[in-house]
Amino acid sequence: MEKSKENASICCPPFDPGQWDDKVLDWKDKKFIKDRVITLFHMPLNFGRVMRRLDRKVRDSEATVPDWLCLSEH
Repeated sequence: MEKSKENASICCPPFDPGQWDDKVLDWKDKKFIKDRVITLFHMPLNFGRVMRRLDRKVRDSEATVPDWLCLSEH
């Protein structure tokens, strides 16, 4: 596969950690929604379904997710 076609199929921009250097994030009074993903041998099985469910909760509450920030713990 040609390199240009590979880059065209990427849906998200590469992560740039430099934009987070020397920044302090204040999580006081931030609202969260929480859900669980089932894994088998550390591989997520229902990640897409869970993300759609969370997106529906956000849309139904007429909220927004700045920069589509998502926290994960494994």
